Amino acid sequence: LHPLPCLRPPHRQQGGKAWHRSIGKTHWEAMQARSRTTERAQSCIERLQRFELWRDAENAKRLASEEKRRERLQSEASQRQEEAAKRSLQAMMKRQLREAETCQREAARTAVLAKRQEARERRAEERKMQQIKQRDLQRELSSLR
Repeated sequence: LHPLPCLRPPHRQQGGKAWHRSIGKTHWEAMQARSRTTERAQSCIERLQRFELWRDAENAKRLASEEKRRERLQSEASQRQEEAAKRSLQAMMKRQLREAETCQREAARTAVLAKRQEARERRAEERKMQQIKQRDLQRELSSLR
């Protein structure tokens, strides 16, 4: 059965030109009802089209905002990466600076130790020479006696 049986002419078997009489209406009343149905259908179609336009606009807005969000997240991620790289570079430079300072201190300490060792050796040499001189003097003294 059709959902609106009274607004649609029946098939040819059920009568032909006078189908409106089978539903108890005049031809003019049946035609009015049919045109009202057509108007309703037309307004439904228009509403549906308006809805589809609105839905398409909403989808476009949503897609645009999602795209913006994606771009923003991407830029934030790249910014974080750059900051992390900068921090690691700074840390590396700091470490290298500390190592260089340590090397300098070590070199200075080594130089001081070398100087001390040299002075010690020189004094030992001088002492040895002094002792040799003293022995020579002793020998000369004892040979003179």
